[in-house]
Amino acid sequence: MHKVFRTTGKLHWVKDASGKPVSNEFEWPVIVNAKYELKPSPQQPVIIEICGQNLIGMGQTLEKLVLDNGITLTGRTIGGGGQLNTGEIKRMRMFDLEQGKIVLRPTNAGSPVADIDSVVFGVVSSSPLGRANCSNGVARPGFPFSFRETFPKHLTKTRWSAHALRLHYRDLEIIFVGTSKYWKKLVARHTLQHDSIVGVRKSKGRPMTWDEFNNAATLLSNFLGWINHCVSPVFHVKAYKKRRLVYRGYDLYPHATIQRDEFSWLPRFGPENEHGVSAGRHADNVQDLLNSFVQVWDKNIAERGIFHLALQMLRSREKGSPNDKPAIGYMRDTFTACDILLGILIGSNSRRSRNDVMLHCIKKVGVENELPSLEKKDRESVLSG
Repeated sequence: MHKVFRTTGKLHWVKDASGKPVSNEFEWPVIVNAKYELKPSPQQPVIIEICGQNLIGMGQTLEKLVLDNGITLTGRTIGGGGQLNTGEIKRMRMFDLEQGKIVLRPTNAGSPVADIDSVVFGVVSSSPLGRANCSNGVARPGFPFSFRETFPKHLTKTRWSAHALRLHYRDLEIIFVGTSKYWKKLVARHTLQHDSIVGVRKSKGRPMTWDEFNNAATLLSNFLGWINHCVSPVFHVKAYKKRRLVYRGYDLYPHATIQRDEFSWLPRFGPENEHGVSAGRHADNVQDLLNSFVQVWDKNIAERGIFHLALQMLRSREKGSPNDKPAIGYMRDTFTACDILLGILIGSNSRRSRNDVMLHCIKKVGVENELPSLEKKDRESVLSG
């Protein structure tokens, strides 16, 4: 868990339990700790801890925190309690936060709306892009812009990651590298897969607009989500100008979902060996696949066509925990969506039909009693091989 900030402020009572505004506004001086840990949807990643005298929260009234660092948060509180007016310090938490994000302005770092030239952000569910079998260079873990195509001769390999992947989107350079301790603290890794961070910058160090970055981040989130049919949000952003930090923001509602790594669609695009089996997930294939994805994305984004509808079908929140078997309804939606996307991106002449792939995956996950449209004897025949 990562500590975002610790500050003082005042807690205001805004609405009562019936939702009516409070005419005589109450306020309490408080100390606030904000912590962050990304968890699967619908859990909020930001944890707000409040300390102060005579606090009580029942989760029914609406409160507002006006903090001395310039941030204002609105939500409901629970905790505190006990005998009031004793001067005893109480602790409680705020939940159901209404803000979309927390934006911090680092000291001596300028305005968050200033021009930027590079951005680093965290992602979940980046496998297999963040692994060694899908790389075209090396970099230091946690530092995407240290990317090199080969290990520097004057440095030891122990300080460098064994893999890094560089892609290109229009005139942007996108680099996947291994994560570090700082980024690991931001993610509950017992429920979400997090093994890489991403750096984005323009070629030749030119300035980048926030619109350009936001478009690239949205595209990458959907691209990763399609590969592993999940929601892979950009959950923490650090922007730089001339290597100086000018913005840091924590997204409060990223809605991450569980990645199903064994069902990744990326291996189907690797080069085939002599037996006609996909033999790898190489960087050139990923770049070609991203190019195809971008072309269709640009054509469909305005009218939100069937391509975007299929992407939404992959964002099921009913996937269960990493060790649970996926529901059959989720699997039907997933493979239907992947079939649509596969047909749009590379045509419908794939070697295996959607039904073949679906049956293979259901066999692998072990939900034989839920195979659709099969009699018991047919089901046993399929599962036996």
